[in-house]
Amino acid sequence: MSLKKKVTAGTLAASLAMTALAGIPLSSKGLAQKLGLNNVASAASISSSQLGFFASQLKSALSASGAVYTKSVADSVYAYFDSVSSVTYVTYDGVTTPTSDIIKPVKDKIKFKEDSGLQLTSEDEKNLELVFATLAKFTFELEAGKLDALQSNESVRATLRKIAQGAGVDGLTVEDLNGLLFGAKGIEAIAWQELANSSQSLPDFLNNDEARNDFVKRVFKAYLNTNEDLAKALKAYEVNEEDLARVVSNFRDAVGASNFNKAAAALVEAYINVKSSPVSGGGSGVSNNVLDNARKELAAIKAKLASASDAEKQALIDQALKIAAEAIAKLAQFDASSLVKEVDGKAVVSLSLANLSSLFSSVEQLKAALADAIGADNAAKLAKPTLVIDLGKTTLKSSVVNLAKDISAKAKELNFGWIAIKVSGATTKFPLSTLGGDVIYTIDRTAASASQTGGRPAVTDVFNYSLSVNGTVYDKFNEPVEIQLPVTNTSGVDTELLSVAKLDNGSLSIEGGVYGDGVLTEQRYTFSSYVGVENDVTFRDVASVQAWAGRQIKVVAAKGAIEGRGDGRFDPRANVTRAEFAKILVSALDLDNPNVTSTKFTDVNPNAWYAPYVAVAAEKGIINGRSATKFDPNAPISRAEIATLIARALQVTKGFSEVKDVDAALANFSDASKIPSSLKAGVAFAASKNIVIGTNGKFNPNDNASRAEAAVIVYRALNAKA
Repeated sequence: MSLKKKVTAGTLAASLAMTALAGIPLSSKGLAQKLGLNNVASAASISSSQLGFFASQLKSALSASGAVYTKSVADSVYAYFDSVSSVTYVTYDGVTTPTSDIIKPVKDKIKFKEDSGLQLTSEDEKNLELVFATLAKFTFELEAGKLDALQSNESVRATLRKIAQGAGVDGLTVEDLNGLLFGAKGIEAIAWQELANSSQSLPDFLNNDEARNDFVKRVFKAYLNTNEDLAKALKAYEVNEEDLARVVSNFRDAVGASNFNKAAAALVEAYINVKSSPVSGGGSGVSNNVLDNARKELAAIKAKLASASDAEKQALIDQALKIAAEAIAKLAQFDASSLVKEVDGKAVVSLSLANLSSLFSSVEQLKAALADAIGADNAAKLAKPTLVIDLGKTTLKSSVVNLAKDISAKAKELNFGWIAIKVSGATTKFPLSTLGGDVIYTIDRTAASASQTGGRPAVTDVFNYSLSVNGTVYDKFNEPVEIQLPVTNTSGVDTELLSVAKLDNGSLSIEGGVYGDGVLTEQRYTFSSYVGVENDVTFRDVASVQAWAGRQIKVVAAKGAIEGRGDGRFDPRANVTRAEFAKILVSALDLDNPNVTSTKFTDVNPNAWYAPYVAVAAEKGIINGRSATKFDPNAPISRAEIATLIARALQVTKGFSEVKDVDAALANFSDASKIPSSLKAGVAFAASKNIVIGTNGKFNPNDNASRAEAAVIVYRALNAKA
């Protein structure tokens, strides 16, 4: 639609093409091998925000390398351009050259038909010079705001509309120009593909003017042969690759070949760093493959939806949501290991939106493809993903991660739910709401001592965490933070007995946790020091139930979910109370929440030991009470009640579905009619999962459950599969 498009936009593309050839010191091996050229943008039209992201990435890479020549070239493009009436010049070493001489090969070809009523005025010529100067400056300065300022210039827009009209091209937008630069058919894609297909080494290009000029011409010729609107406009005015290559040469001479080459070398080095940065599972090539494959699958689903029945449509929508969720999970993995630096003996990494722009852009494009395939309303049902920032392995004992606030802001915009930070296998998963600002996250690790663990075998290091957001230190959270401790030693230990332990001022408390895939995972509402231990708890009175409940009691006790009754006794055959089971269930399923303390039940004393567990279970909708206001904490709990609480808990925590045919699930129990109607669905669920099992064809729903039975039932619930 205006400014950053049109004929002279081709000159910026030419400059970008030149940056791929400038002066980077590589060996004489093939370009494809050295540059890893598998990354061609997949969208022909790219939004301004995506272009800005890419520019920010390049600028960040340039800053990291200490490049200065790019700014030097940018500063010498022209002295002043805020006013259209300003004369536009290129100045280098005190020599000032009007840009009209630079763009003359293109400008001279813009001729209107005599009967068109159009005329290229001196004002139009100045506008073209201004467009070129701004685009050339953007190439080296990478400030997208300059492009935005040019777009708002109505005089420039009028000139470009006139040129579009004369070429018979309609509907050009800002995104068209962005697509010219970084789109699937744009100069960047063509230039890099040309390099990938070339058998010449980079020095051949750098040291041979003829080879370099031939390359530039090939790139422009390939672009002019596309069906892009801008290419059509250029061809309508008979602008060819020779004209565009001459503009590049003019610009290079005007700012000084030496300076230009050094600046272009720095740009291409930054570009390679950005393109080969390990984003989304080990490289942007992997990212592109994931994105492209998901797009193809979603496009196929869109085609099927057009003729699908209502039942088929829902299945296709569910399939599309699954495809998108799995692809985003892969795309949202950012490998920050190459950015980690050692500072004062600590592994430190500082990230801004620029570092993650490619990742976010890929996710944004995938979500757009999902919405296109199944509609925005259905796409809104996509589960919230997790952004994973992985620092890789480090031998340093302390790591610091600085995250600029624009990262969480962009993640929130894209509906992420969490940001996980991983250091040497230790992962901390924060709810996005916790990181609303500039973040400093620190994790320290030390070897565990026997005195810290109370003699229990340690299977992890001791990890200490700290977090500050906008300068405020947080050690308590409104939402749970998930910690994963990498287990380094399982030799001679019982992995079912592993638990996370909290160390606080010399004391140790067992917090539970789940072991799997080499890590201990636990939800925490506080930051402190944590260590993984084998917590082997023994009781002297469980021999009578050892055959059917001994193992289960040991495992549930190891997690801190069930405790003895003093003097080494478990009291396995005693009835379990409703209050006790609330504590067992909440602790075993890692639902503890110190922020929930009050309940609607008038018979639950806020100071009672069981009050926080009943409060959490009620808040989660797991416990309804024996009436609207009565919980009856000290009453024995029945088997049907236990089954119902288990069913609700697993549906809340693990997403289990309810049993569709309750009567069918209860048909094998001769006493099914004795199950209270309000508890039948829960009993059906627990029975279908073999969590609560009947005896001799009966469920015995109203019998009281013993403490041993409660341990067995909770153990089965912990191991239940959806």
